[in-house]
Amino acid sequence: SAESYSLSVDFIDSNKIIFCIRVSNVNKCATSSNTYNDGQWHLATGVFDGANVRLYIDGGGEAVTGEATAGPIDTPATNVRISGYNHNANSFFDGEVDEVSIWDEALTANEIKLLYENPLHINSLNSSWTPHFSSLAGYWKMDGNWNDSSGNENHGTASGDSAFSSTAKVGSRSGKFDGTADVMYAADDPSFDAT
Repeated sequence: SAESYSLSVDFIDSNKIIFCIRVSNVNKCATSSNTYNDGQWHLATGVFDGANVRLYIDGGGEAVTGEATAGPIDTPATNVRISGYNHNANSFFDGEVDEVSIWDEALTANEIKLLYENPLHINSLNSSWTPHFSSLAGYWKMDGNWNDSSGNENHGTASGDSAFSSTAKVGSRSGKFDGTADVMYAADDPSFDAT
């Protein structure tokens, strides 16, 4: 794999959520203990704080500390992909995705819990509230378009049968993927390079 980080669902074997980073060409991962294929919305958040790979589900309802490692994270030139994995033609998500964000700082457990409990706050982050909106590298609301709402203009392009659903966790729409070559791409940008 050439990706420097990924957040995925192992829907082929276990329906567990996995967050991995790549350091010196070696994957370091955190994997959920629980399975997630229940038809409900879940917030999955992967964090690398410079020492540990961490995965939080539903604001910390499940929190997993994965492998310890020292960075930096590998930074190959790859696009951001929502619903597809670059190196396996059969790895596409079947379901709905809403409110995808990439931050340029490691969120704390408290910040993740706050985002989970107050999902609309991401639209009104200000200097008195952390994480700061200015720390967003990319933010795709999927409210009927693939545009980046972070202000960085990392707009997405859809392929396959990628569409929108009127079912959404936040806002009016969500991205809908049928598991057969549906992907939203955002071109590689230095703001996506993790450290």
